[in-house]
Amino acid sequence: MGVGTLFGWKKTSEDALRKAFRIPIAVFVLAVVLQFVFGKAVGFPAVVFSPPIYTGTLGQTLRAYNAVTPVLGFSLAAFNAAILVQEFTLLFLSRRRSGANKDTPAILWYAGLVPGFLYTVFTLPPPSRRRYGGYIVHFGIVFAFIGFTGRSWTVDKETSLSPGQTYEVQGYQLEYTGPRMEVDNAKRMIFADVKVSRDGRFLGDLHPAKFIYKKSPDTPTTEVSMLNSVREDLYVIVGTINPTTKVATLQIHVNPLVNFIWFGCLVLIFGSIVCMWPQLELEESRAWSFSRGRRDAMSVATGTMLALLLTLWPSRAHAQTEGVSSLHAGSVEIRDDNERFIFSSLRCMCGTCARDLLSTCACNAPHGAEEARAEIRAKIARGETAQQIIAEYQAVWGVEALAIPPNDGPMRAIYAVPIVGIFGGAVALAITLRRWLNRPAGVADPTASKDVPDGKKPGAEADAYDARLDEELKDLDE
Repeated sequence: MGVGTLFGWKKTSEDALRKAFRIPIAVFVLAVVLQFVFGKAVGFPAVVFSPPIYTGTLGQTLRAYNAVTPVLGFSLAAFNAAILVQEFTLLFLSRRRSGANKDTPAILWYAGLVPGFLYTVFTLPPPSRRRYGGYIVHFGIVFAFIGFTGRSWTVDKETSLSPGQTYEVQGYQLEYTGPRMEVDNAKRMIFADVKVSRDGRFLGDLHPAKFIYKKSPDTPTTEVSMLNSVREDLYVIVGTINPTTKVATLQIHVNPLVNFIWFGCLVLIFGSIVCMWPQLELEESRAWSFSRGRRDAMSVATGTMLALLLTLWPSRAHAQTEGVSSLHAGSVEIRDDNERFIFSSLRCMCGTCARDLLSTCACNAPHGAEEARAEIRAKIARGETAQQIIAEYQAVWGVEALAIPPNDGPMRAIYAVPIVGIFGGAVALAITLRRWLNRPAGVADPTASKDVPDGKKPGAEADAYDARLDEELKDLDE
């Protein structure tokens, strides 16, 4: 996405291309260095290793690639952001040189950069508005990919707490104050009240719960309690609560940078509106044309307002409390990382559910998730390894029971084909760029007439025309 932005339409001089890449590449390198130096200190390390999904060379290769995706995602996002900032900077410098900025009311700039920026973008000529609206869309994609990169730093923990005990995870201090039960006409609600603080500062209360409905008492729903921030989201789920000891089993998930995805979506929508914004020109002698332009503007404005109304329209929250969302499923007790790895690798094959992972499925059907987890725990107690347990499960239920395709037979193609495609595309791109940069200067126009005056070379007129275009478009090309 970033490289494509730096190439001009049909023709870009080598010097201009080298100049355009200079700052973005420097930002890319700087982002890599900064993340390696400061990333771990701020909670976003550059390299994060996870357990290999396969044994052998392929498993270690995939593990190594997955480990560097945090720094790769962050640095590429910085690279693209630098390109977009550079493009908008060149736009405003060009407008200042040409005097086009005089059309923007000065009060908008005094009110802050945003009003002036918005007015400028919406008043650009249609081709330029579509171009820079597309750049705003690129910004939205950059923010979204920063959010996707946050998946590398996700933390999943499980603990059992008695009332008054505290558990710390990723700098959060979670104090379990005790259980609480409420009843209404449809259900019984059992809450686990948790106070959350960080560095001695109270952040809020979380109330994960189990909802037991009268119509289906055997299938309670799990209500997830969430604490949102710009940096990360904290999810707390209650598994079980002992009615005698009041000990609660809590699952804790820390998901960094999730809000960047939602913010990126909003930026993307705004960029799309800029691209589609109609051009209104008032002409005294063309009333029908003005009416048609006004109609287009009203259509865009009406569609935008309708979308905002649908988004912001108040709605009733059924069986919810503040900061709580329903999974409409039970919860699963996972005692250690070995169980988490095995349960996350296998699917429930009872035939009555949607083949959820054993780490999340809570069905009690024959041969269901509960029975499968009990058998797996018995095998772990006998000393069987995770790979042995997964192989035995596959032998009984087939390949469909695996969350990750096995590394044997035709299944290897799912990794081989994309890798070959990536390297093949890189080689083809390198060859194309090399031919493009090394093309001979002054190529004759094949459509030009062969009857040329004496003393002139074929294509000379076309070369002169290209030189004139290059001179007139010099500022735009730079």
